[in-house]
Amino acid sequence: MIRKHHITIILETRSDKAIKRILPHVPGIHYYHNNIDNQGRKGQGIGVFIHSTLKDHISIWKPATENFIWLKTNKEIWGTQKDVILGAIYIPPYNSQMENRERNIVDTYNKIGNYISEALESNLLVLLGGDFNAKLGTQSEFTEEHNILIDKFPELGKDRNMHSSKKTNTSGELLLDTATTSGPMICTTGRGRGDVGQPTCRNKTRTEHILLHEELYATKYNIHTGKMNSGSDHSPLHITFHTKSKITRDIEGLHGAGHICNDQCKKKEMEESILNWKDQNQKQYGDTVAANIQANQNIINQAIEDKNPSKIADILADIILTSAREAKMTRPWTCAFKKQAGIKHPNWFNDDCKISKKGLKEALKQDTSHAYQHQKKNTKNF
Repeated sequence: MIRKHHITIILETRSDKAIKRILPHVPGIHYYHNNIDNQGRKGQGIGVFIHSTLKDHISIWKPATENFIWLKTNKEIWGTQKDVILGAIYIPPYNSQMENRERNIVDTYNKIGNYISEALESNLLVLLGGDFNAKLGTQSEFTEEHNILIDKFPELGKDRNMHSSKKTNTSGELLLDTATTSGPMICTTGRGRGDVGQPTCRNKTRTEHILLHEELYATKYNIHTGKMNSGSDHSPLHITFHTKSKITRDIEGLHGAGHICNDQCKKKEMEESILNWKDQNQKQYGDTVAANIQANQNIINQAIEDKNPSKIADILADIILTSAREAKMTRPWTCAFKKQAGIKHPNWFNDDCKISKKGLKEALKQDTSHAYQHQKKNTKNF
């Protein structure tokens, strides 16, 4: 997933160590992490991965905290007139086990609102994305008091479309209140363009959300949810902005622009494998793992006795990969650059072509005959 996106937000990383395990598999990727000492708690930690082509166009806006990472991104990335503040957010579930739960969650949303206000006062746009553990329900956050906004975007005056749980919780109410009073910001959940309120948590509820400033909401974008994989109980939420930015036009593989496959890539293709789960082979895989653990039990016990967690991790990783190979649950590593297909900037789409096309359109507009209209329809279909 990280390879295929310019910006990726990953939540519940728990520690910086988890992020560093990912990096060897995505060379050329830059990352930001809140690096909070989470003491093993679940649901903590935020990581933002940046493709190499954007590294020089993104910087830290505010110091990271347990709940936020704030980055300032260049307007050229988005094709906007103003730079954009990107906020990666994680808010823990609102439940009875949290100490001072009500005060904490209210304080968190107050901070979000203050940051949004500060950004807008500094002539910046804002995009928020993450897991708010917020259930929004179907009701619109905008009322007749926001008639200018509703006139511009009529869907905001209607109930939100939700193909998941239609309940609202405390975090959801606070999120909508914050969005309305601090900007306003528009929550894209259930507002169309591919987003119909699909569930993102355990295939039942929607807890992940994307909020956009009015100017970003007015741009051309679409949203979809990915499939929930076996290692998570959440589905990824994807947003694609269709801009004319030269910076984001192409993702040139893991190695960034100008990469040419060399002997190192060829060696990795021959020696390295990537795990590839197959349900039909899981019994063979499980049996093989058990047999390999038993065969290496003395080495594992010695590493435990020596209190050497790195060695234990290496042994287990080797057992997993070896067992997967024996169960035919791996595939060869392939340089991502080889997957790039087609010509990046075909010469038949140059400026001369655009001028000729514009002239042809103007000439054809003068022909209002039925034959022309029929041909125009056929051309669009093609």
